[in-house]
Amino acid sequence: MEIVTQEADFEKERVAIIKQVAFNINDIQQKLSSNVKTSMFLHAAMFFSALVCAFGVSNYLMGLSIQESANYLHLPTNLKVWFIYTALIYGVCLLLKQGVYLHLHKEVSASARLARGFMLWTSLLFMLGIYVVNLVYFMNVNNFLTFAVFISFFFTGILTMLALGCGYFKNSSSELSLELNKYEYREDFEAVLRTYRRWIDSYINGLSKTRIQNIKDKLFNLQLKSFGEMVLGILTAPVLAYGVSNTLAMCFPEAAGWLRISGLRISPVFLTLATFLIIFAFFSFVSAFVNAKKIQGSQVLKQDGFTDYLHHGVTIFGLEGVRKLNSEKIRLLTIACSIILIEFTMNISYFMTEIGGDLRGMFLSLITALVPTALLIAETLMLSQTKFDIYACEELISKIDKD
Repeated sequence: MEIVTQEADFEKERVAIIKQVAFNINDIQQKLSSNVKTSMFLHAAMFFSALVCAFGVSNYLMGLSIQESANYLHLPTNLKVWFIYTALIYGVCLLLKQGVYLHLHKEVSASARLARGFMLWTSLLFMLGIYVVNLVYFMNVNNFLTFAVFISFFFTGILTMLALGCGYFKNSSSELSLELNKYEYREDFEAVLRTYRRWIDSYINGLSKTRIQNIKDKLFNLQLKSFGEMVLGILTAPVLAYGVSNTLAMCFPEAAGWLRISGLRISPVFLTLATFLIIFAFFSFVSAFVNAKKIQGSQVLKQDGFTDYLHHGVTIFGLEGVRKLNSEKIRLLTIACSIILIEFTMNISYFMTEIGGDLRGMFLSLITALVPTALLIAETLMLSQTKFDIYACEELISKIDKD
């Protein structure tokens, strides 16, 4: 009797520990998610801030006064030079961000300390140079020195603060990830996960024949839905590829082989090439989003238990499994985003030649290129959800023991 009581006490203690560990994991993951979202916003804001700072730098270095560039409707700024300086200033901000991260990081080697000092002081020196160039540029506004000092400080100060914030959140995310690993590597937590997997297998094999047949019927309907969504995504690809193909054809006119169909001038070679490239990006996005849903489903299982296989799936991935899925997701997202970025910029370039290169033409070209791109992304989200539901059904059926 005493042994049974001790075992019951031990079990209660282990359950309490696991609940506390699960709570801590959930708390850390929420903080990590918040850090990632904040970091993405800060990086986007940092890019636009770099764009503003680069406006004054590029105009000053190209010899264009602020009076000449005041007519924003017919922007005379050299756009290529403007974007080149934007990229350079953004690179300086990333250098400052990395220096801040190394400064805040606890375990830093001698080489890292050397790199930290170089990154911090070099980037801050360049930030000072950006401030001075903007100061001189804005001083041409009726020689109003006070305005120039404050507006230059405002733009450059925001840029610097955003870079510092990015470095802080990168360090915070790194520390949270290390803390999360310590919890997820605990032996008692791993033991509960193994027990949970066995429980899920028992639950699945306890399903009635009617429920299993309903799952198989749902799987068939989901496969039909998936096929329709794939066809829709493939049909959308040529719409996005049209501007890309015309831009490529104008760059390589000898290989264009133009055809005129209903008033449209089409290059079959480049249209086919661009279409296949966008279809590849479409499926890369879908695979990346499905992996993200698998990871999310596995994490939900660790937090609130198995409640709905269509929401969670039935497979609990360990730490290494999650890392592999996350690595594949990042790789696929990088490839897909690179292709879509190329498609988006080339479409804008083509529409600007048709609509006009002034600010109004740039805005209309941006909207025109954005609509089909947004449609393609929406289709990838639809298809990825359907693919995850198919995955959940197939995994559940595969775990049923055959008689």
